[in-house]
Amino acid sequence: MGPDEGASRPVRREQQHLSCHLAIVWHLAGHPLAFRKAVQRRHVGKPTGIASQVGELACDPETGLARRGLLVRHLVMPGALEESRQIFRWLAEDVSPDTYVNVMDQYYPAGSVLETDRYPELRRKLRPDEYRQGMAIAREAGLWRLDERRPHPLLRERLLAV
Repeated sequence: MGPDEGASRPVRREQQHLSCHLAIVWHLAGHPLAFRKAVQRRHVGKPTGIASQVGELACDPETGLARRGLLVRHLVMPGALEESRQIFRWLAEDVSPDTYVNVMDQYYPAGSVLETDRYPELRRKLRPDEYRQGMAIAREAGLWRLDERRPHPLLRERLLAV
């Protein structure tokens, strides 16, 4: 089997935050620790996790499309830049500074968040300056493969042709 066979789709692990406090508050207890364990390259000196199995994200040079590897999607949350800082530091130091990260700004309040006062920090949209700060924090942590939303020229041609 060749290097591009058998694993044609990138592995994605969605992660919003690593703060155990926020995980408990937002009813996601255990999620941050499970994410770390699933992704990290090494545990007690032994290769483990997705990162060691699939490696860095590899894209087709002709199309710019992901072929295989690890892609981490991080949703910057309102008022939670410190959690983003922890996530990015962990990715750069414990996984790899070459990890491809899609820093997302799509959070908006909806559903039960708006119907209760239980989650006041989630009742507003992410501000543009928070997103810019999140991107800067990722770079400061040593991550450099950040999705800048610039489609590959061939992909752009296909999108414009539709």
